[in-house]
Amino acid sequence: MGWSYGGASRSALQMEQLGQQMAHVLPGRQWRTVRALFDTLEHADGPFVFDAVVAYRYAEVFRAAAAHPKMPADWGRFALDIADHASASIRSGGRWRWS
Repeated sequence: MGWSYGGASRSALQMEQLGQQMAHVLPGRQWRTVRALFDTLEHADGPFVFDAVVAYRYAEVFRAAAAHPKMPADWGRFALDIADHASASIRSGGRWRWS
């Protein structure tokens, strides 16, 4: 099953691996903010739609993970792509979809 965040569809395995990378580099508080997104990969079907306030909070955590010096470059680009799509949804006045 593929998952999308507004960008290219990714496999559930790729999303799970990104979550693992983020869990390793983020402080606990930031990880807990986005952990629910990754938990949905295993326990729910979606789509999930978030308003601007929630999407902004998620985007900031994905940006923090992408910028962390211990984040591998390819995973950092993936996390930044997700943050950029969430931010684009906010700027367009829409809601961000995680499906």
